[in-house]
Amino acid sequence: MEYDIYTIIISSFKYLLMLLVPYALTSLGIMISGRAGIFNITAEGMMLLGASVTFLVTYYTGGNQVLGLLTCLAVGALFGLAFGYLTITLKLNQFIVGITFFILTSSLGSLLYKVFIGVTLTPPRVAVLPEINIPLLSQIPAIGEILFKQNIMVYLTIILAILFHYLLFKTMLGLNIRSVGENPRAADVLGINVFLVKYVTVIIGMMLMSLSGGYLLLAFTGTFTEYIVSGRGWIAIALTLFGKWSPIPILLGSLIFSGIEVTVYQLQTMGVAIPYQFLLMIPYIATMIILIWVYKRAEVPQALGKPYDREAIEE
Repeated sequence: MEYDIYTIIISSFKYLLMLLVPYALTSLGIMISGRAGIFNITAEGMMLLGASVTFLVTYYTGGNQVLGLLTCLAVGALFGLAFGYLTITLKLNQFIVGITFFILTSSLGSLLYKVFIGVTLTPPRVAVLPEINIPLLSQIPAIGEILFKQNIMVYLTIILAILFHYLLFKTMLGLNIRSVGENPRAADVLGINVFLVKYVTVIIGMMLMSLSGGYLLLAFTGTFTEYIVSGRGWIAIALTLFGKWSPIPILLGSLIFSGIEVTVYQLQTMGVAIPYQFLLMIPYIATMIILIWVYKRAEVPQALGKPYDREAIEE
């Protein structure tokens, strides 16, 4: 019995770190473009499209996971460029464009799968990402099993959050990005290429959202479904607000949301006498509570969601 409890605890914490990745990657994508003043709400759809593309490329290349993830990054970059053109060059309303792209990417993700795979009684599958055992460290009891026997994306996500923190708060490039998000006119006067900063950050943001969807497929299911994202893209927006648009708090907040999701799974597995529909509501209830909590404390870049027009007399 003790061994069973130990196994459950270890597997839960290990699963928690695996689930941290889609929340963190998506929120970091929203954060980096938001720091330059672009509020991108397409995450839910972009994740679904990324999952679909990753599956199709991986499946038709005989299980080449690297090529699948690279392709989903390329698709994210393409849609990021399109989103940037509409919101930065044409200066269209970011919220309206975001909703439009959410519908477009969600529909396209489902369509691509149906066109290339169709409706099958047994959905095709691809292999999930393998664990990487870090020598020596993975042999540490409990901690080694949890921290040092993970797939590569867990390690890369944590490293990426740290790099983003260093970039934004310790480098001149990060100061330029934050300046564009706070006061683009002042940044322009100082010689910062405002439009280039906005384009680069929104492209990177969309790439991370797409990669997050690809990870969901390759880390957990190995097959594509229309419900694979399950609202995580919307939750990531709340998580970005909760993390005050900063990488490390976002990473820590991702632990909270992944912990909630793991708890829900464990309660279902244990057969707790609670309707499963209610259990599935818990992550969204937590999201609403957090949004209410941060409502008056929310810190956002001053120019978030506002198109910059160099020729305008005033912003």
